[in-house]
Amino acid sequence: MYDIAKNLSENYQVCIVHCGFLNDGHRYIDSHLKNVSVIDAKSVSPDRISCFDIICVDETQRLYKSSLDEILLAYDERILKGCIFSYDSAQALSKTEVRRNNPERLIGIDGFCEERLTGRIRTNTEIYSFIRNMMRLYDKPKERMGYENIDILYANNINESDKIIKFYTRNGYKFITFTPSQYISNSIDHYSGFVNSHQVLGQEFDNVMIVIDNNFRYSSKGELEAREHPNPDYLFPRLFYQNISRTREKLCIVVLENEIIFEQFLKIKMNCLEFNIESWAGI
Repeated sequence: MYDIAKNLSENYQVCIVHCGFLNDGHRYIDSHLKNVSVIDAKSVSPDRISCFDIICVDETQRLYKSSLDEILLAYDERILKGCIFSYDSAQALSKTEVRRNNPERLIGIDGFCEERLTGRIRTNTEIYSFIRNMMRLYDKPKERMGYENIDILYANNINESDKIIKFYTRNGYKFITFTPSQYISNSIDHYSGFVNSHQVLGQEFDNVMIVIDNNFRYSSKGELEAREHPNPDYLFPRLFYQNISRTREKLCIVVLENEIIFEQFLKIKMNCLEFNIESWAGI
């Protein structure tokens, strides 16, 4: 979408609306690309967007209803010449975002055209395959995969996980933790000094590491699920997917005090996972 915005800027005034925290990359684009402005979703207003010909919305699944209303109204009133929305329903991080279902609303608009990208738009085949199989044990690749760029490590306690994180971050890995609750404390608060799920929206990194603990388990259908997040609106599995899908090249997963999860991850890495619903339900 950013590349499309750059091409459109040769003939139009373009605004990119990012539904997350603006980072240095966004600010660089805003200051260096002619006819392109980058704003956060909170800045959307009739006066602000009326200055542009085309609006491009990044992470549309997170956009508030009021902001989407303003953009669509500006288009209906011909203030805007066009709108482009990029989204991934699987990366709605909260129950509120799932209920809001902006993608479904857009698809229902007359004249709206949806184009689908493949799952490999960001990650390489190795990372993409591993993530799919990890999220759903039955979603195995059709051929044997080499997972040399994926490390699966076990930590018996917080102290061990801290040492592993320290080692990997010193070697160029970006550690991403789960967004914590503002109101209720939880074990994830231990990692509050690192960037969290919401702070890396729209970003990607060469090497990523995450910690998955005993908040997670597999359902009887082999799907990764979790206990309720301390903030009841957040969805742990969606936050987890958000974190690991930031990866370009290398991924390190530290499994903290969760032997069952560790065993399944290792089997995926070694290409020896044999999953069927009947056997798994008995565990």
